Amino acid sequence: IQEVGAAPYVDVVDDPRGVILRFDSQALFRSGEAKVLPDGVVVLTTVSEVLDGLDNLLVVEGHTDNVPTGGSPWPTNWELSTARATNVLRFFTEVAGLPPVRLSAAGYADTRPRADNDTPESRAENRRVEVVIVVAPFAEQALELDVADDDIPRAADFGAEVEDPADPRIVPDNLLDLSAEPVEPEPLTGANNG
Repeated sequence: IQEVGAAPYVDVVDDPRGVILRFDSQALFRSGEAKVLPDGVVVLTTVSEVLDGLDNLLVVEGHTDNVPTGGSPWPTNWELSTARATNVLRFFTEVAGLPPVRLSAAGYADTRPRADNDTPESRAENRRVEVVIVVAPFAEQALELDVADDDIPRAADFGAEVEDPADPRIVPDNLLDLSAEPVEPEPLTGANNG
């Protein structure tokens, strides 16, 4: 990372799962947004050149601070952190050409803070995207799953009508309506809900 000039924007951290490349979210995104900034494109391009030389699985993880998003366009920090991780993943696959089969994305909202959220500095430390370069035994476990094709869950197993009988694993378009307005949960009632 130092050799390619990305060190000011990326910390390299040892982790039991492998090596983590920790990006400061300010290097990649504006506050409350998930579109990669032009400077972020430069950083991601530089890092992708390093990642292209590896065969490891890569997990892109999005993290936020605990400040509510304000509702639009992200109802919660879950959506924001996931959108940021997904946009970095898409950059790596669609722009940098990394093999999609090696990548996955996850959003953790504010559930895995690095610091308390009491000051602007600590909140900034919690806003980040991390790329986990997965090493054995975690990669071996992920790649060596011994699952028979008949054991793979299929849409029809959950009562969905299958649009393509040739591949019943395809989830039909009408199974999920992501455009629907979120439903406000009803308050819980009971002895513990004072």
